[in-house]
Amino acid sequence: MWEIRVFTGRDTSGKPTQISKTVRGTKREAQRVAAALESRPPSNAGGRTVAEVLAHYSPLGYTAGDVVSLGTVSGVAAFSADPQAWYLKPGDVMEARIERLGTLTNPVVSWAQAHGSAAPAVDGHVAG
Repeated sequence: MWEIRVFTGRDTSGKPTQISKTVRGTKREAQRVAAALESRPPSNAGGRTVAEVLAHYSPLGYTAGDVVSLGTVSGVAAFSADPQAWYLKPGDVMEARIERLGTLTNPVVSWAQAHGSAAPAVDGHVAG
């Protein structure tokens, strides 16, 4: 039998836990984990709660240690004042930090760095 644990966003004393995301060392987002779990994003961002997303993908199966990472519309390039400056580029480092839990650090690499060859054309367009 599997035991499913849900991170509720509060520590044992009941204090809310914060989550933050940075790119290139600049904070893009910060909020209480509980607020993120309870909020419903706008319909143009999928409009699904965390529970709905987890339920939708549950037929694929989850295993111990799985991490489900969901994006949000705040803090993304397309909705910023200067989208070109905010788009991720090879060499960038993204960090997601959950207070008292840890930090997940992901470097951004180009297709060529990851695969050793140029990116394939998709619908006549070649990725940069």
